[in-house]
Amino acid sequence: FFTYYRAGSAASLMRPDDLPADAIRAARCLHLSGITLAVSPDLRRTSLAAIDLAAEAGVTVSLDTNLRLKLWDAETARRVILGTLERVRIVVTSIEDSLHLTGLGEPEAIGEFYRRRGPEIVLVTMGAQGCHLAGPAGVQTIPAAPAQPVDSTGAGDSFAGGFLAWWLQTGDPVLAARRAAIIAAGTVSGLGAVAPIPRAAEVLAREAELYGPAG
Repeated sequence: FFTYYRAGSAASLMRPDDLPADAIRAARCLHLSGITLAVSPDLRRTSLAAIDLAAEAGVTVSLDTNLRLKLWDAETARRVILGTLERVRIVVTSIEDSLHLTGLGEPEAIGEFYRRRGPEIVLVTMGAQGCHLAGPAGVQTIPAAPAQPVDSTGAGDSFAGGFLAWWLQTGDPVLAARRAAIIAAGTVSGLGAVAPIPRAAEVLAREAELYGPAG
């Protein structure tokens, strides 16, 4: 496990005027999570302002629903998270989160729900069953990469971050999701949230082992 500060932290006290507006406008992607939106009212307003800044500048906005009902109630979470979707291009969610946020439990229905509301790419993580990817080219199940789990800390974040990194590099959501699955598998195979994350060369080598050399 790991420990970090939420209540009373510097981040929880951020206000919209604290945002590095020029950096956000110059970014290729802005990624937030449901936790960012839930930690405090100030940080929620700041996060929503960041989304507005990014969207107005044509920056890709990515959101991991990452629902934590210890931080806020389901009704507020639904209102806030679903209220961002017109400005969000990529959504990463889970079946469990979606049951609370949308009332839906089937990956295909979840993907359709989010895509109808604005996002172009929706990834529904399913643990050992892989990931459901819904995007402009249709829907596809991305298999989970084989792993011997030691510590699940950081699995979701490494998947989301890995997807964004490879998608920004390649523009291919299927390839990015496949490599993100490899990253998540590597992350859960060691202790801690950061140390086990595989390097890019390791991801490509593992991909070649599982799927053959890149064509």
